[in-house]
Amino acid sequence: MTTHFLITQLLIGNSLFNLVNMGYYINQKGKWVNNQPTAKKGEVVIHTVRKTWADVRFFYANIIDYVRVIMGVAATAMISNAPEWKNTIAFLIVGNVLLDWVDGPVARAYNQSSVMGCGWDWFADILAQYNLAMWCTAEKSPITLFVSVFSCVEIGCGLFDFAISATSVYPEQHESSNPFFAVENLLTPGGTYNTLGTAAWLVNTLYPVAVLLNWHPYIINAFQPLAYLYAWHEVCQVCFIVSCWTETTAAFGAGIQFVRSCTSDERKTLTDTFATCSKVMKVLDRSDVNDTKEIYWLNLYADGQFHQDVDKVPSFPAYKTFVENLIKENYEEDDPRHILSYGFIVGPANGDKPQMWHHDYAAGVSNIFVPMTQDTTNNATQFMRTPNGPALSFQKDEDQNYPPPHQLLQKEETTHVEITQVISEPFSILKLMPNVIHRGIANKENYDRILFFVSTSRTDRIPDIGESTYSKVDELGDLVPKRDKSTEESNVKKAKRSKSTDRKKSKI
Repeated sequence: MTTHFLITQLLIGNSLFNLVNMGYYINQKGKWVNNQPTAKKGEVVIHTVRKTWADVRFFYANIIDYVRVIMGVAATAMISNAPEWKNTIAFLIVGNVLLDWVDGPVARAYNQSSVMGCGWDWFADILAQYNLAMWCTAEKSPITLFVSVFSCVEIGCGLFDFAISATSVYPEQHESSNPFFAVENLLTPGGTYNTLGTAAWLVNTLYPVAVLLNWHPYIINAFQPLAYLYAWHEVCQVCFIVSCWTETTAAFGAGIQFVRSCTSDERKTLTDTFATCSKVMKVLDRSDVNDTKEIYWLNLYADGQFHQDVDKVPSFPAYKTFVENLIKENYEEDDPRHILSYGFIVGPANGDKPQMWHHDYAAGVSNIFVPMTQDTTNNATQFMRTPNGPALSFQKDEDQNYPPPHQLLQKEETTHVEITQVISEPFSILKLMPNVIHRGIANKENYDRILFFVSTSRTDRIPDIGESTYSKVDELGDLVPKRDKSTEESNVKKAKRSKSTDRKKSKI
């Protein structure tokens, strides 16, 4: 079986792909949807690239990195066996570093970016740092300690950087008022190297080379401040990566992603709000609605309107602020989100009916969930995914509901479809990625499963989102049951048959 190892996101417009080469893959064979996808400038397309070693081995950027690795290995051999060839060793190390200036632009210019290429690039970088530390140690240079410590920092930064680059979970950089991170604004304002930052990056290699080759003291003294400045910058980078690290529950392409755990204040806000809603809105008392134990929800906000009793919930202002902060935290500025609804979903204990497989509302809709009770395999949300691949997502707005997975095998041209659940501790913030096919299952535990949710869209309003009915109350303050069109139609037919029978009886 072909190994699938590269999943990338491509932004239409400035992308290096032409539109005719872009679109959604819907199965393992990489079949295009409707042969030619339609997309508008600025839309994001999830492009699953299935390539093997044979496909990427001759990428121009990769060939450059092969040369870099060979230079690094050759430098290691010469330091060990021919230390007197100092100029050649210096050439190999500096040449390796200078080619690092080239491979990235070449990869982007020829549309040859790959995870494998990222690995070769960092392997070559690590070799260069190892060579410098090894050479200083062999020559018993006075800067051995500085170069060795810096090499450890650089290698560690490289390993972390490769991991997050390969998994597309690089944390978003934030400005810090801490004076320790002042060097970041000096060398990399806005996250990009300026002229001073580029010079410091280059001098980072030239400084130990100058010391080992006994260049003029004026040159060495001029290089030293920039070398130390760059070392400071790399320490900041390691601190930044570690402090802002975000683990996901599965590889990129998963349907549900773990974001973080709620703070103690956030937990209290959710708990207090639900407790008040249980009393004021009778969210747990469903005897007046139906005798079944189906999943139901209570919207405190839906389709532009607040529940009429939110003023009776003292914690609602903090609750509303929590929702707004979640949106800012989980969605980028270039992907503005509009809130469709938020509130609570309840899976009654010993439930008897799961939801249908579905996506929510329309294209681009994404939800955030916070389970307030323990998730288990008996009640956690499920989503579909391709075998060892990304979550399945809908392709057409009208296809909101889906048949059971075993009926999708032919459509997906695969032998199996994976059903995945994310089991989390209570008050974990979970993000349901846009358009993912999912469902809530009947809660088979002996306690009610309580779930906070907020639903967002890229459009400001979606008419009749279909959830506000549960937040209506009658004159007595009791919840009004959701209208079931099929039941209403059946009642109408029964009424008509009853009238017809009455007329026949009257004739008799």
